[in-house]
Amino acid sequence: MARYLLHILVYICTVSVTVSVFAQSASGVTSDSVKVQTLLAEGDTHYNQFDNKLALESYQLAYEIQPTSYEVLTRMARTTNDYGMDVKADGDEDEARSIFEDALNYAERLESNYPNDPGTYTHLANIAKNLALVVSGRDKLEFGRQVQAHCTKGIELNPEDPELYVAYAIFNRDIADMHWVERTLSGALFEQFPYGSRELALELLHKAIKLNPLLHVAHYEIAVTYINLGLHDEAIPYLQNALKLSAQTTQDNRNRELASLMLSRLER
Repeated sequence: MARYLLHILVYICTVSVTVSVFAQSASGVTSDSVKVQTLLAEGDTHYNQFDNKLALESYQLAYEIQPTSYEVLTRMARTTNDYGMDVKADGDEDEARSIFEDALNYAERLESNYPNDPGTYTHLANIAKNLALVVSGRDKLEFGRQVQAHCTKGIELNPEDPELYVAYAIFNRDIADMHWVERTLSGALFEQFPYGSRELALELLHKAIKLNPLLHVAHYEIAVTYINLGLHDEAIPYLQNALKLSAQTTQDNRNRELASLMLSRLER
């Protein structure tokens, strides 16, 4: 009888310890999840106030807790890219390039963990587009090819993502505007390097605006494309839209200032 009672006691203790360990483990997971969501909310507040640097500080803490989280990685890729654009706008292209490379690292981790998510390719395309602006020679052309590849892949996965059409449009316009020496170099380095079209850029930007009429960057970029084509009257309403629509990023704020300058010159 005593041995039987001892077995029961041991069994009860074992179950109790197991339940306790499980509860502590579950509590730890829950605690981490709550902590990450709190940090993401803090970062989002800073991001919406156009403070990319402070937003990154919060997102980085979340990343240290959950480095493979989709929510965390998308914010790290997006905001690091936006911060790189801030630094580039301040004139430090070397530092901007380093920041864009960090952003690319986060986007590539997104691709490794979420290869079938269209948002992954939106980030990859936007970052490659910005890297192409701060490098030269073969690197510039290689990043240009990456923009095309990422946009194509992303649109295949989600043909309703307006940001992909904007990135693809800017790529096409920039290729069309490329100096003939660069175009010759591209042909020597890469077979069948794409030749862009401003008309295709307009088509893509109209598609983006149709999908999201409030997308600030699409209105600004379509105005720039019309101006490049010498169609100033067509550009004016989109410049006006760029002044009316709410800015969503720090680059939108800079574009709004440029839109104001361009509009004042066109309306003289």
